[in-house]
Amino acid sequence: MFSKLFSKDSFEDLYPRLFPYIKEKDKQDKLINSQDFKTKYNKNRTLIDTFLKEVAKYHKQIEVISMVDKYIVSLDDQELVHMMVLYLNLPDEEKSNKKFFIYYDEEFGVINKTEEELNKEHQIDATYNNLKKGTETFNEIYLDVLYKELPYPLREYINSLLSNNKGWETFNILFGERYHANFKQLISLLNRCLIDGQIINDDVYTNLGENMFRELIYTLLSNNNLEVAKHIKSLISKNRYDLIKDMITHNLLGDQVFINTINNENINIDDLITTLEGIRVKRQVNN
Repeated sequence: MFSKLFSKDSFEDLYPRLFPYIKEKDKQDKLINSQDFKTKYNKNRTLIDTFLKEVAKYHKQIEVISMVDKYIVSLDDQELVHMMVLYLNLPDEEKSNKKFFIYYDEEFGVINKTEEELNKEHQIDATYNNLKKGTETFNEIYLDVLYKELPYPLREYINSLLSNNKGWETFNILFGERYHANFKQLISLLNRCLIDGQIINDDVYTNLGENMFRELIYTLLSNNNLEVAKHIKSLISKNRYDLIKDMITHNLLGDQVFINTINNENINIDDLITTLEGIRVKRQVNN
């Protein structure tokens, strides 16, 4: 009796309906330790049980094993519910037709993920759970809610903000009161422009001051030049905030001369301006 009280529930105890389809010990352990999966499963337990009973009537066990891994384990909450409801609403005579799953995979971009990909996604979520406080919000919506709606590359972006000094707080200063459109679109844009936690953090904000910090971010977004963003990160890592300030003041961010000369450790703003003016004069003459 006492051993039962203090023993950890087995996979079969926690997920009896899934047990026939997930026999690998490492996969079982991963799901046992995943709070996100536990929440998803318990929230949709009745629907999952009904779905598995139905597919087991019409498909071979090896096919159901694949469905469990591809859909129940891998899809997020909303996607999983959507797929199961679509299937359960099929006429009985169509439930044995594999074309439904082929159509669903093509229509909604479901792919078979490798073990390496699944491990990486698991690590991204584990990192997020370690970094978050649980109280973070954006425009009065909890970050936990927003995070679960993001694909994994953008979840990784969120981790870059949380892992840098007050990155999330700085992000809110930048966009919290100004941006009320789609959160996912904003994160996607910043991620494409390489404007992550290496740039959006309290160290950069404090060293540049609020006005110059905003100008830096908005200029990088306008230029959408990945090389410039990479070099700005290089300057930040070397604490060359003096040069970043001068470049913002003289509107040099994004000019090719900056990209060509910024790796010079001894570069100063006067040399940069002289070089830039020479290039501009040559351009005017040539035109």
